[in-house]
Amino acid sequence: MPERKKPILTNVPLKPIGSGEYIVGTEKEFTIEEWKQILQGFGNYQLELQIKVNPAYRITFTEDPGLEKLKMELKQNPQIRYVEENARLEKKTKN
Repeated sequence: MPERKKPILTNVPLKPIGSGEYIVGTEKEFTIEEWKQILQGFGNYQLELQIKVNPAYRITFTEDPGLEKLKMELKQNPQIRYVEENARLEKKTKN
């Protein structure tokens, strides 16, 4: 049986799920205390581990700090791999 190829989604735009929701990839799993220090000054947030291997966390802020500010602050920590807005793919519908 031939190997099945994954579809390439070239025209599927990303749509932000909600303002204030981000995905942060880290080199290791952080404790709650480590996150408190990292996110100090960003106000109230909800934190959820999404992926254990190559950890990725979903962080939802009560007041959206903005992607650029969050990236600038978090990327100072060498254990942070990436910071991006949480988004989902949406299929375009033809009119």
